[in-house]
Amino acid sequence: MKNKHILLIVTLLALSILLSACGTRVLPSSWPGITAVGDTVYLAYNNFVYALELDDGDDIWTFPDEADRSQTFFASPVLTEDGQILIGTYNNLFYSIDAETGRENWMTDDVSNYWIASPLATQNGIYAPNADHTLYSLDEDGTPTPFFTAEDALWAAPVTDGETIYLASMDHNVYALSMDGESTKWVRPLNGAMVSSPALSPEGALFVGTFGSEVVAIDSQQGDILWENPTSNWVWAGPVYYDGLVIAADMDGMVYAFDAKTGDTLWEFDTESSITGSPLAHEGTIYLATESGKVFTLDTGGKRGWTETIAGRLLSSPVAAGDLILFGVVEGESGEVIVALDVNGNQQWVFAP
Repeated sequence: MKNKHILLIVTLLALSILLSACGTRVLPSSWPGITAVGDTVYLAYNNFVYALELDDGDDIWTFPDEADRSQTFFASPVLTEDGQILIGTYNNLFYSIDAETGRENWMTDDVSNYWIASPLATQNGIYAPNADHTLYSLDEDGTPTPFFTAEDALWAAPVTDGETIYLASMDHNVYALSMDGESTKWVRPLNGAMVSSPALSPEGALFVGTFGSEVVAIDSQQGDILWENPTSNWVWAGPVYYDGLVIAADMDGMVYAFDAKTGDTLWEFDTESSITGSPLAHEGTIYLATESGKVFTLDTGGKRGWTETIAGRLLSSPVAAGDLILFGVVEGESGEVIVALDVNGNQQWVFAP
């Protein structure tokens, strides 16, 4: 394992284990969670959720009006079809916020542990994973009901194909759950904990990365392993599926492209800096954000394109938004939390709260 800078989120992982043992709660700083829909960018970072104009990064609204130092946001906000922003906090609160006004629709504090992952919003309901090992179903007023309980904390957002919910857990298992909550279709144990969502291909394969330093393809219907490949270090962020490729990055900064069907390694690329956000594959280009602040682009054949450096640490996944690529920044040189680049790497705007 290469010696890298100490990562905030690795510290958080160790901290969460320690705190769960001693019953103490400490609120760490968070990393930016970004969601872009239409001409609006939604950002969750530290004590606030923001709505920003996509074209220039101007602030539309901020929630709450004043900082509550007891709550910290980690996940990317989720926008529902009926205009709700859904997000939980580290201090066990879960909010529905009006996407247009930034005003609270409802809040629940009925769950005693913290929310790290984004929820899954479907026509059947809201499914929110919690660090207390439980996936909750929330009704229209936010009342949580246990839907499924794993053997360890849930830090990864579930995904669905419309019929089944797929859930990766820190207990080393991937679960396939019926949408009605009445059955577990299958359980697939792997060699390490998982803190990021699986990627689901149109052909019905799930792709996951683990702390067992591996990328694994699973048949979504039966739970059988289709292929597995080792990586040089932990895979924190989930792999992405793009045009027959599975693209994954590990905490040594290695990037891998696998054939989605066979698992054959097609190419590798070394960024020489830890990667904890998923790669972004967008319109034939792969964007990589590294802990050192360097941004790399590759084509789907692994050929290197442009490289830029952003002053700060890039711990989360790049987000495509219109003609822009958005990067969440921790410890930005001038307090910036988002840097927006165009597809050629030119800075268009920054947002500093």
